[in-house]
Amino acid sequence: MLDKVKDFFPKNSNINIIENTTDPNVQIEYFEYIFNKRKKKDEAEIIEQKDNLFKTDVSIADKKMLLTQLAVIPKVETFRAIEKYSKNPDAELKDWSYLALYESNAILRSDLLDEKEVYISTGLGGRGDKLRYFVVLITREQKILNELQKRIIKKEITFSSNKYEGEIEKIEFGEYFVTVLLLVSIDISIRKIFDAVIYESNELGDFLSEKFIVTNQKTFTPKETEKIINQIKNFKK
Repeated sequence: MLDKVKDFFPKNSNINIIENTTDPNVQIEYFEYIFNKRKKKDEAEIIEQKDNLFKTDVSIADKKMLLTQLAVIPKVETFRAIEKYSKNPDAELKDWSYLALYESNAILRSDLLDEKEVYISTGLGGRGDKLRYFVVLITREQKILNELQKRIIKKEITFSSNKYEGEIEKIEFGEYFVTVLLLVSIDISIRKIFDAVIYESNELGDFLSEKFIVTNQKTFTPKETEKIINQIKNFKK
């Protein structure tokens, strides 16, 4: 996947993964906003307004616009203004300010290094060159997992993840499913890791379905996970 991403962008591009978890809807809104609504103004005029980010009598709409305008100015002072605001933003602009900070960082680095900074953003974020995934493994016919099966699954997840230098952040068991939150390098197929987990686990009991759920947009509570599993089951029917 990383090679495909690199091929898509110019050769002098640096690939970066946005680390924080951000609302996918805010991401979509932000990118639509900067392409369709961001107003171009004189740089000096925008910089003069940077302190408006910290004023309580400035509207959220005006701060939203100002953040996106400051983000495209390749100056340290504009980056620092966004950075300062993002540490204690208005609640409505928490994710927005974080996205503006990353855009500002990309613009500044591109200007200083004469290289294109490419940022990959997902709902669950990542770290370094690794994306964060939420994965759900399910038993055949939704049969309840016993303690031995849980130990087998956990052992195989750990082994397969380590083999591909993944980082497990959380493993949780439901009655008939297991959820995994982990970081995996962008150039490693998440399917390769969990196909191996399922195969090796089934060698010791044949109890896991070959189908599994994977997303890099959000995590689910146990109740949400059950609902999704049942929705998929009913859809197949």
